[in-house]
Amino acid sequence: MKKTSIVTVIGLSLMLAGCSGTRQKVEINPDEIMVFPTPPDEPRIQFLKSFSTSSDIKAFNAIDKFLFGSSLLELETSIIKPYGIGIRDGKIYICDTMLPGLIVIDLNQQTMKAFQPFGRGTLRKPINLTFDDNGNVYVADTEREQVVVFSPDLKYLYALSSKSLKPLDVTVYGDTLLITDYIDRNIELWSVKRRRMIGEFPPNNSELPDSIRIFVPYSVDVDQYGNIYITDFGQFRVQKFDPRGNLIRSYGGLGKSLGKFARPKGISVDRDERLYVVDAAFENIQIFDKEGNLLMFFGGAYQRPGNMYLPAQVTIDYDNLSYFEPYVLPGYILDFLILVTNQYGPDKITVYGFIHPENGNPDEKF
Repeated sequence: MKKTSIVTVIGLSLMLAGCSGTRQKVEINPDEIMVFPTPPDEPRIQFLKSFSTSSDIKAFNAIDKFLFGSSLLELETSIIKPYGIGIRDGKIYICDTMLPGLIVIDLNQQTMKAFQPFGRGTLRKPINLTFDDNGNVYVADTEREQVVVFSPDLKYLYALSSKSLKPLDVTVYGDTLLITDYIDRNIELWSVKRRRMIGEFPPNNSELPDSIRIFVPYSVDVDQYGNIYITDFGQFRVQKFDPRGNLIRSYGGLGKSLGKFARPKGISVDRDERLYVVDAAFENIQIFDKEGNLLMFFGGAYQRPGNMYLPAQVTIDYDNLSYFEPYVLPGYILDFLILVTNQYGPDKITVYGFIHPENGNPDEKF
């Protein structure tokens, strides 16, 4: 009788777990939702949700507590010190520099798991990541001084390194892998298919005038036209180049006023060529249009969920909206996601939504 009861409980637990991908109804209190800019201005950015532990993706229920009791805490996965972030096929991948390894949040299965590879795939200080068209994961490991490549199911494939490489960031555009190199102070260009270095960017960077030259490349992104954006931590700015290496525009510069930077770090570009720049000192993200004009900023020093605490990286996603749509302010539509890592504080991953009114024109967001 006792054995049958336990089996029944376990069966019920497994049955409930199998339903974990079902979207839960979210109670929205419009008075407690954080939006940017603040009223009476029309909101453009809304804080949606944060993740720090596995209970943020799926709360343990009474059956879990009955089965596991005091050992429940051992099942909890926590994000310690995140830096790079990416999202693909319903999964959020996070570089945790203190693990060291990756944290993978499966939005559909409602799980958060740590990935700490051993052997040839061992990670020492993973700082940023990206994906190629096949879903392979490229991890910039600044202490290993290599870019370590894993298959979509996180099996080790190979590692990329040059004579002097200290990678800080990676991104893929077509067949080209771009790696920011702290040692040579430029961007290494690699062929994804041939797995070999094919050039450097900007060309002849050390010979360029100071107004153009990259001093400390920190983060890199590419827009849909192949234009390359580079955070120059040494000059407190972001440089935008065309694919040939011609400077198109500079954003920022050292300063405390709006449109300036103190500690610029991660960057991302949306489909409308708007540039999002993380500033770890201001603890916010500034958004610029394609002409270099400051549109707005959001975040701010941490006081409540929706603020930031030493933010490091930002990424934009158009393909995984369904999990977060229930959190959107009534009367608004979610256009895309903005995911931000915070190295300290209670909210390690903050997810924002770019929104517009249901009766508004989505092409007139600013």
